[in-house]
Amino acid sequence: MLAVSFPVPLADTYGEDSMRAFGATLARGTKVVHRFNRTVTLKPDGPDVTSAPRITFLEPVNLEAGTYELRAVMSDPESDSPHAVRL
Repeated sequence: MLAVSFPVPLADTYGEDSMRAFGATLARGTKVVHRFNRTVTLKPDGPDVTSAPRITFLEPVNLEAGTYELRAVMSDPESDSPHAVRL
């Protein structure tokens, strides 16, 4: 089971939904062995909520023993600025 967890920034204006697209690839060397994409929509619980909620995706995957590299990108579909992480 592959677990990816990260904070997701909320919309700048209270009451607006925050849609975020998330994609990840798991590679072994130069070969991509698994990939997945998700979209989430978040709305703050109230006007005093300013912290970014933490989102966790669980993805079933069968892997051989070894070293892998996880690459993840999160973006707001309305924005031109993705956020990427390489682990």
